[in-house]
Amino acid sequence: MNGQYLNDYLKKYYTDSLEEEIVLNKIDKGIIAHLRLIGNNESIRPIFSKKNKDSIDRYNHSYLSIAYESNIEKKLLTVVKPYFLSKYNSGRNYECNCIEIKPYIKEERAITEENRGSKWQIDSDYFNVNHIRIDLKKGTNELHNQFWMELSTMLSDLV
Repeated sequence: MNGQYLNDYLKKYYTDSLEEEIVLNKIDKGIIAHLRLIGNNESIRPIFSKKNKDSIDRYNHSYLSIAYESNIEKKLLTVVKPYFLSKYNSGRNYECNCIEIKPYIKEERAITEENRGSKWQIDSDYFNVNHIRIDLKKGTNELHNQFWMELSTMLSDLV
């Protein structure tokens, strides 16, 4: 993929952004430890995540977007992506997608009480980095817990 990859400046930026959202209670408590563990990998940073119900409160929905250094891209695409696609797809019961996303600039928003501390909402350059989103829809709470456990284990150890 062409475009900007994770670098030292962005590592600090995304780490600080995650910690700010944790302090402001904007991250699902059940995944904080997983996100921090993933962020311990020198080549990966979590940039966007969720573990909760979908927007209409019907199904469980988990996702993780990670920015990464160019040296780890091949393993993400040839090891991590196929693993999650094969393990977490069951037709009607649950569905996993892995999407490679090129850097993009979004419209900048003014800071409000609702989005204060959420750089992904107010910084137009927040997603201006190559990233991958791993998404799990439907399934039981236990399945989503297992999904996060495997995400954090696999991504924190990936070299």
